[in-house]
Amino acid sequence: MVAQGQRDALRTAFRRRVASSNLLARVAALETEVTGWRNRVTALEAEAAEWRSRYFNLRSRLEAILQRFGILRLARLTPPPLRRFVRNRMLGPKRQS
Repeated sequence: MVAQGQRDALRTAFRRRVASSNLLARVAALETEVTGWRNRVTALEAEAAEWRSRYFNLRSRLEAILQRFGILRLARLTPPPLRRFVRNRMLGPKRQS
């Protein structure tokens, strides 16, 4: 009877130890995965910043070209209700700086 109780206690302890080691391995794997996702997010944010910079650079070049050829001056001749429409169609929505 005592031997069976000890055997059951050892089995339970062994199962708990196996379960905890499996849990620890799973936690380590998840931490590695989270680190990988953080690196991916950082890389995507850097890429988005680069594209944003390119977009605003190209937009400022386009504005300079339109101003150089007088197209922006011509846009002032349009009636006020249509100015925003014309500007948005030509340049896209005005950016918030």
